[in-house]
Amino acid sequence: MMNKYCCLIILYFICIICEAQTPDWEWARSAVNNSSIALATGEGIDVASDASGNAYVTGWFQNDSISFGSITLFCQNPKGYYTFVTKYDSSGNVLWANKSGGTGGGFANSIATDIFGNVYITGMYDSSYISFGNDTLNYNGKNIFLTKYDTSGNVLWAKCAGGTSVNAVSNSVATDLYGNVYITGSFGSSTMIFDSDTLINNGLYNVFTAKYDSTGNVQTLQDLPLLIESHVEIINYHIFIAYLQFCAGQGNDNYWPLGYASYSPQPLAGGMQLTFPSNTAVLDTHSRPMWFVFTNAAMSNDTGQLLFYTNGVFIADAQDDTMMNGSGLNPSWYTTQFSNTGLRSPQADIIIKSPGSDSIYYLFHSTADFPLPLGRPRYLYLSAINMNGNSGLGEVFSKNQILLDDTLYPGAITLTRHGNGRDWWLLVPRWGPSIGYYTFLVTPDTIQQTNYQTFPFDGLQGGQACFSPDGSKYIISYWWGVSFFDFDRCSGALTFLENKVFPDSAFCLGASISSNSRYAYVTHGGFEILQYDLQAANIVNSEQVVATYDGFEAPAGWNTNFWMHQIGPDGKIYINTTSTTMALHTIESSDSAGIGCNVQQHSILLPKFNATLPNFPNYRLGALSGSPCDTLTGINNIQTHDLTLRVYPNPNNGEFNIRYQLPQNIQGILEVHDINGKLIWSRKLPPWSSMQQISLSKSINPGIYLVSIKSGYYFFIQKLVIYDN
Repeated sequence: MMNKYCCLIILYFICIICEAQTPDWEWARSAVNNSSIALATGEGIDVASDASGNAYVTGWFQNDSISFGSITLFCQNPKGYYTFVTKYDSSGNVLWANKSGGTGGGFANSIATDIFGNVYITGMYDSSYISFGNDTLNYNGKNIFLTKYDTSGNVLWAKCAGGTSVNAVSNSVATDLYGNVYITGSFGSSTMIFDSDTLINNGLYNVFTAKYDSTGNVQTLQDLPLLIESHVEIINYHIFIAYLQFCAGQGNDNYWPLGYASYSPQPLAGGMQLTFPSNTAVLDTHSRPMWFVFTNAAMSNDTGQLLFYTNGVFIADAQDDTMMNGSGLNPSWYTTQFSNTGLRSPQADIIIKSPGSDSIYYLFHSTADFPLPLGRPRYLYLSAINMNGNSGLGEVFSKNQILLDDTLYPGAITLTRHGNGRDWWLLVPRWGPSIGYYTFLVTPDTIQQTNYQTFPFDGLQGGQACFSPDGSKYIISYWWGVSFFDFDRCSGALTFLENKVFPDSAFCLGASISSNSRYAYVTHGGFEILQYDLQAANIVNSEQVVATYDGFEAPAGWNTNFWMHQIGPDGKIYINTTSTTMALHTIESSDSAGIGCNVQQHSILLPKFNATLPNFPNYRLGALSGSPCDTLTGINNIQTHDLTLRVYPNPNNGEFNIRYQLPQNIQGILEVHDINGKLIWSRKLPPWSSMQQISLSKSINPGIYLVSIKSGYYFFIQKLVIYDN
């Protein structure tokens, strides 16, 4: 028998473009078609590559066997048509080759890879079955297939779809960064069946697009009727890596003013600042005229640069001077009494940017209005700041506007984002034997009261209130206990869960919730920190003592016990002391149960006296994905999954900064890979941080790298260029 040879030519090239260099062929390979059949043929149809520089080719052939390098694929039915998939390394060496076929014809039309190195092919077959590894697809007529291989060429799964008659063809396949797979093609039968889902033909031929998850389950289907036979091809799936405008809120809590005024005659008095430029708290002394006792709020821009701050008496700009029209906050006898030192009500002010604005900020604030012995707030005030005023230093254009007139709880003013990710819920407690809550919705156009709720427990004494980072929980501590609530980010409604009353009547003031929104922390009597599991069937019974005051004094004679809490951009919880001292405590791993949360007492020793912590909401919280209120209409919609990454400067010498946003406050991972896909460097990213400074090893060679950020199922990738310094 005369052997006939038909060469199946597979050309793969890599063009290296560097400034003015001329592109050139790197290599070319052919596959030998060993056939005993006259006019046997074959075609290479599509090619793809992966992050490691490997090349993948798919197509079809008809013959006894076909050889790719030293690998030969043999066929049981030489007259049939078989598909093939072949993998080459970056030098053109064959790594593996696979075939599939059945009783009739099988034709591969498209190939794609995902970021994990898996390979997908799609095409059509007109036999009663087609086999891919151990998977056999049984359909009659002309049907389509989608097959997934791992990086070693093993079949992971195979799927088919088809109609009752007439051609169905799948022309192209693509993947996305989340592991989903997409195919598109056309069908001419009355229906097209994808597992349990069916498309109806509304024309002579319909275009279809199907989405599968990484395990081969159909996610969504779309079809489009055509008047003539046609098909749609996805030529390439492009990932565009670009600098994006950084999502609002990332650096707004970067600046924490601490301490007293710098002109005090007491040598241990003076200003300080705590900043978070690289996911690490940086403490510095800072000369300023403003005193802080308890009341403290500050606002930085999205890149972490200070805009203004307040102690409840006046507003200071970024140059530590009184902001234009920024004096005279909270008109009251109490404010007058403490005009030189700042108000002494924790959480009596809080700041947000007006939704939808780039320059307008809202300060919500209160003081003590009723005379002693009651000494409670009567008014909730609003003051508004325009940062375009006074040459960018800001101007207060509306001041002490009364939003609420009632007998209010001292301080405890808190905010969380609406489920749409743009607007804000403002929660203000009312004083009385049964605590009440006023809820305000802050939108681009209005600030309006939406709810008022009462609950049958004591609201007579002050404490601290906070939302969980994800906005789903709310807790408030008071002198004799702590209360736990669910919060609905769509309606703004509280749902009471449990209440803990301490039998020893020890005051319980500080409160916070872990960065994963599971564990609540409460200061008990100033000498204990308690942890509660908010996911427990009985929250109160989940109580654990995670720290007991160790007796440390700073300076000598000044007890550094526990008081107010504030979670930082680094995910740690910071705790000050019940009186003026020179120490702060931290909860290092707030997401861990029990003593694993790692309370570090007096972990930050201060150079000056301090009695304050600022009051911040979670500026990073986005939309509540999957909820009835997670979307907005209009061009200013906020994405439900905000995942961004910016690298600067770029190119660099291995020393660079990143700014990032993680979706829904989920922990992330930063990785650096070389162009062959080898992991060079990685670091965990806490959900409460937005900025880090990166220093790669000096042993890393100059070249092109990929920097990626991953959180849950979400990815963002950017090119990194390192030069030789």
